[in-house]
Amino acid sequence: MKISRDSLIELRKKLFRGSPKTIRLRLLAKGTIVSTQYISRCLDPDNKRYSQIIIEEAIMLGEENTNQMNQLSQRIGTLNDAI
Repeated sequence: MKISRDSLIELRKKLFRGSPKTIRLRLLAKGTIVSTQYISRCLDPDNKRYSQIIIEEAIMLGEENTNQMNQLSQRIGTLNDAI
C-alpha cells in the first residue's frame, strides 16, 4: 500500500495530540497488538512504511473527531443565539 505524503499530512491535521495512544487502545479492543511508537511511525509523513490497519483506524478516529467538533460548534452557536 502506498499513501502520498500529502495525504498523511492532512490526516495528521485531523488527529488530536495523543491520538496514537487512542488508536492503540482501539486496535487492542479489536485484537490487534501494536505499540504506540509503531503507530506514530506509521502516521509520520516522512516514513515510507505504512500499515493499512493503522491508517484505517486513524481515518475513523479523525472522522469521529471532526463530527464531534462540528456538533460542539453547532451547540455553541445555538447557545450564542439564545443569549
